[in-house]
Amino acid sequence: MSSGRTMIHGAVLSIAGMAVSMAAVLVIGKVLTNSLPQHDVGTFTLLILGADLLLILNNFGLYTALPKLVSAAREEERPGLITSVLGVQALISLALGGALLVAWMAAGDPARYAANPNWRHLFPYLWALAPLMLFATQRDSAMGATAGLNRYAHRAAAIGVASIVQMFLVSLLLWGLGLGLNALLIGTILSYAVGAAASFAGLPRLRLADVQWRRYRDAVRFSWPLHWNNLLSFTTQRLDSLLLFWLLDPAIAAGAVATYEMAKRVPGAISRLLSAALVPYLPGISERIAQGDREGAARLLHRTLSLVAFLSYCGVLALLAVEQPVIRLLFSEDYLPMTAVLWALLAGTCLAVQSGIVGLSIVALGRPGAMTLLNIATASVSVLGNLLLLPHYGMAGAGWAYVVAVGFGAVTQSAYVLYLGLAVPLRALILPQVFLAAALALRWWYDATLWSGAAALALFVALSLGTGVMRPKEFRELARAMRPRTRGG
Repeated sequence: MSSGRTMIHGAVLSIAGMAVSMAAVLVIGKVLTNSLPQHDVGTFTLLILGADLLLILNNFGLYTALPKLVSAAREEERPGLITSVLGVQALISLALGGALLVAWMAAGDPARYAANPNWRHLFPYLWALAPLMLFATQRDSAMGATAGLNRYAHRAAAIGVASIVQMFLVSLLLWGLGLGLNALLIGTILSYAVGAAASFAGLPRLRLADVQWRRYRDAVRFSWPLHWNNLLSFTTQRLDSLLLFWLLDPAIAAGAVATYEMAKRVPGAISRLLSAALVPYLPGISERIAQGDREGAARLLHRTLSLVAFLSYCGVLALLAVEQPVIRLLFSEDYLPMTAVLWALLAGTCLAVQSGIVGLSIVALGRPGAMTLLNIATASVSVLGNLLLLPHYGMAGAGWAYVVAVGFGAVTQSAYVLYLGLAVPLRALILPQVFLAAALALRWWYDATLWSGAAALALFVALSLGTGVMRPKEFRELARAMRPRTRGG
C-alpha cells in the first residue's frame, strides 16, 4: 500500500475510533449534567484536568514522540524501544502516584489551611488523581507506540472499547444506581485501566528483560522539547478552567467551571475527531522530508490545512446555527449560559488544530526546540489574556483570551514554517480565517437565528469554493484514496 493510501486509511480508522469516543463523551456529559449538581460536575472536571496535567508532567512528551520514534526505528529494534519506554514510564508513574497518595493522606483536615469552600469540597476526592494519572499515562504511551507501528485498526478499537466501557459504567453508577461522585471516579478509573490494557494488546510481545534505561533516556532526549510543548499547550488550552476556579467569586466559581468545561466538550469532540484523522500526518510528512521531498511535504501540508479548515469551520457554523437546541439535548437548560462562549471555543479549537498541523511540520523538519519557544510566547499571551479579561467578563473573557492566544500561535508558527522552506501559499493560511470571520459577522448581525446561521454557513462555503481555497477536486481525491484497493491494484 502506498504511503498516501496508508495515511488515508490510518486517518479513517482513527476517526472511526474517535467517533465512538466522541459519542461516549457527549453521552457522559448528558449523564453528568442531569445526575449531579453543578458543584459536583465542576469538581469532577477539575480532577480530570488535574490528572491530565500530571500525565503531561510525568510523561516527558513521550506519548507525542513515540509515533515518530517507533516508525523511524528498525523493525527488529521496535519491541525493545517500546518495552523500555513503557517499562521505565510505569515505574515513574507509580512513584509519582504513591507520593501523591501519601501527601494527600498526610495533609489532614483542609479546613486548617484553606478558607475557600470550593477547595474544601475538592480535597476529599484528590485520592483519584494518582490512579487516573497512572492509567492515562500508560494508555496514551501505548497508543503512541501503536501509531508508530501503523496499527491504526487496533488503536481505533482500543479507543472505542475504553469509551464504551466508561459510558456504560458512568450511566450505570449515576443514572442506574444513583450513586455519587466517588462512584463516578471509580468508574472512570476502571475505564482508563481498560483503555490501557486494550492499547497494550496491540503491541508486540513485551519482555521485562528488554527494558534498558539507555533506550528510555535517548527517547526522552528527543521528546523533551515536545514535553514542554505539551505543557505549554495545556497552559494555552486548559489552564483557563483552573483560573476560573481561582479568580471568580467562590459562590459561582464551581458552577462556572462546570458550565465552561461542558462547553469545551463540544469543540473538544471536534478536536478529537480532527486529531484522530491527523495521527498519520507526522509519520507521513516526516517520511517526505527524510527523502528530501520538500515540495511533496509542502503540498501535503497545504492540502491538509485546506481540508481541515474547510471541514471544521463548516461544522462550527452548522453547530452554531442550532446551538441552543443542541445544548438542551446534550446537557440541560441550566447550561444555556455557555452560548456566551461556545462560538469562541469552537472557532479557537479549529484554529488550534490547524496550528497543531503546522507545529507537527516544524517537528518533522527537526526543529522541536523552536516549537518550544513559539509555544512559550503563545502560552504567555493566553495567561495574560485570561488574567486581564476573566475577572471582568467571566467565561466570555476566557473565550476571547483563548481565541487571541491560538490566533497568535497560528500566525507565528505559520511564519516560521514558511521561513523553514515549506512553500505553502499564504492564501491557504489566511483566507479560511477571513471567511470564517465574515460568516460569524453575518450571523451576529442578524441576532444569531437559525436562518442567519444557515446563511453564514452558505456564505463560508461559497467564498471557499469560489476563491479556490477548497476545490471539489480535493474531495474526489480524498474519496478515491479511501476506496479499498483491488487485488489487481
